[in-house]
Amino acid sequence: MTSPRPRPGRVAAAALTAAAALAASALGVAIAAPAHAEEAPYDFQASAFPNDADYWLAGAAAGEPQSGYFYANPLLDGDEPVADFRATLSVPGDLGITLTTEDEHCVSDGSALICDYADTTTGAEVEFDLVHDGAISVGQEVEYTISITADEYDTVYISDVWYFSSEDSETPEYDVEATSYTDVEPGAELDPEVAFANYTTDSYQGLYFSFSGDDDFISFAADYSNCGTVEWGEIVCQLPDFTAEPGVVYELDPSTPVTVTLGEDAPGPMTYRAWFSAMPDVYYAEEIEFFDADEEIAFVESDRESVDGWGLMEIDAVEHLYDLAVTDQTVASSTLAIPVGNNGPASAFARQHPGSGEGDFAVSVQLPTGVTIGATDEGMIDGGSYFCAVADEFEWFDEIDPAVYGVERLDVQCWIYDTIAADGAVEIELPVVIADNAKADDGLVVANLDTAGWDFSEFEENWDLSEEDYPVLDADLENNSAKLSVGTGSGSGQLPVTGSALTITLSAAAAALIAGAVLFVLRRRKAAANW
Repeated sequence: MTSPRPRPGRVAAAALTAAAALAASALGVAIAAPAHAEEAPYDFQASAFPNDADYWLAGAAAGEPQSGYFYANPLLDGDEPVADFRATLSVPGDLGITLTTEDEHCVSDGSALICDYADTTTGAEVEFDLVHDGAISVGQEVEYTISITADEYDTVYISDVWYFSSEDSETPEYDVEATSYTDVEPGAELDPEVAFANYTTDSYQGLYFSFSGDDDFISFAADYSNCGTVEWGEIVCQLPDFTAEPGVVYELDPSTPVTVTLGEDAPGPMTYRAWFSAMPDVYYAEEIEFFDADEEIAFVESDRESVDGWGLMEIDAVEHLYDLAVTDQTVASSTLAIPVGNNGPASAFARQHPGSGEGDFAVSVQLPTGVTIGATDEGMIDGGSYFCAVADEFEWFDEIDPAVYGVERLDVQCWIYDTIAADGAVEIELPVVIADNAKADDGLVVANLDTAGWDFSEFEENWDLSEEDYPVLDADLENNSAKLSVGTGSGSGQLPVTGSALTITLSAAAAALIAGAVLFVLRRRKAAANW
């Protein structure tokens, strides 16, 4: 964390007003205006900065001299010197900062250096040391003032800020602990206790408190003027004057809670997650779009001795099932429409598992005799909310046992990546060609949560997860399959399949092939979206 080296200040000589005198007094500088002062006929430039970096060291550097340099120069038009020239560098006297120098023209007065010159054309150019008592925090900005009095002219004030940082260039992320909940009903509103601790050796000024959650079913209410959103959806709260002391635990002020709501359509039983983080600085501070509100979020010192965690809040939701369903369809035109619906009451959510990336629903199609797939884009069908691959176009289909997906022959495999709302549907459209006089009812469509490649022995070994962590969330597995017919009436209804409870017995090689195919699909989708 660094700030740019302060640029030289340059001002025209200005009349010393009562307000300026008060400001100088507040900074510990006592300068009286001449009885009949007037503006100097020339300008001045002045600045002060550390020698070794763009910032001073805070925290652990307490008591250690840090070298700096300040200058205050009259910008004269000719060679005529200034007979009496005084330059004073000062900082507020209540910060525990002492300024010292060995320059013969200067004297130290605690938080100020007062330098006097006679008959000078250059003014002050001074090496000095800064020492603080440890009260300065990492990230703190301290205003300094250089006052310049030349001859009988008005005193001029030039101010800027110093930035204090640490030798560690990495911004620390504090340990954070948040309340977790069990047996949570859909639509429940939760006000978690959130606490954090600064386990570094430095004090840090400034706090950025942020939180996010599972996008589909977790929402937040944090209607505070110092909180807002960033482009990727996270909520970030900014507390610039907050100082986190080493080893101290702080907690969210109970009067300014963050409310976490589990969506009314959230399926369960399932564990949902929210994440909270706290740190003294972020690179995207200027990108926060703050809420229009009257109150500010706040943290207070806690009586907890410690925190344990990395900001994870777990919400264990009660049983709330969806009902994925397909219905019998008759092929009667060049497009076969297959609605994949959800009878609710929860949203049909294709959950992820470790290593799976994006979850999906698999829709497996066995076309009726006499019907074939029509023209596609190199064997792929991009429907926006779904993708399909035609079996005849890809050799990896030879590695798949169709029975795994509840069909006798796998002609087309589709993947739905979108969440299907209760009473909603995703309609898959397949281009087809119908042979003359085709008449058959041996087609099938089966829709299930795609569990191809799920290996619970690996889950347990690597992530301590078992089948109990992935219960079937589909309320009725009997309506996950339907007949496809051509040249006849609809079939006899749903077929006996086991839906998401199918035991996936694909070989590792086959599972890898399918995963590769899905990745290929996703890449095509991303490329198309960015074209």
